[in-house]
Amino acid sequence: MSQLDLPDAISTLVNRLNVVRLSWQGISIYLPQFAVYATIESPVFDEYIYRNGRRLGLMKLGRYRVPVMDPMRCDIREHVRYVVIVSHCKDNRFGLFGYTADSIQKNMYLPLEHASINKLVKDFV
Repeated sequence: MSQLDLPDAISTLVNRLNVVRLSWQGISIYLPQFAVYATIESPVFDEYIYRNGRRLGLMKLGRYRVPVMDPMRCDIREHVRYVVIVSHCKDNRFGLFGYTADSIQKNMYLPLEHASINKLVKDFV
C-alpha cells in the first residue's frame, strides 16, 4: 500500500516519486520534482528586500517577481551558486519562490512506500 494517496486514474501508473536534493551550507533539503519550476545557475538578484527582519533577494522572471530566501532562514548573500525556483498553488492562486543552493542533484527517486513521502509532498498537493 502506498503512503501517498494519489488519484485512482494515476495511482497505477507510478510507483516512485522523483525528488531533487539541494544542499545549502552542508545541509540537504529534498523537494518533489513536480514542485521545482526551474533551477538557475549563478543567479543575479534584481533587488533586495527585508521581510520579518530577513534579507531576501528578488528576481524578475518574465512577469513574475520571485522572492528568494535562504532555506535556513538567514539573510541572502550577494553571490550564490544556484537558486531553485519552487511553484506552489493554493486554491486558484499560483506563486513562485526560490531557495538558494550550493549544489543540486536531480534524478533521484523514492518508492511511494517510503516513510517520508507524505512529509515531502504535503505542502504541494
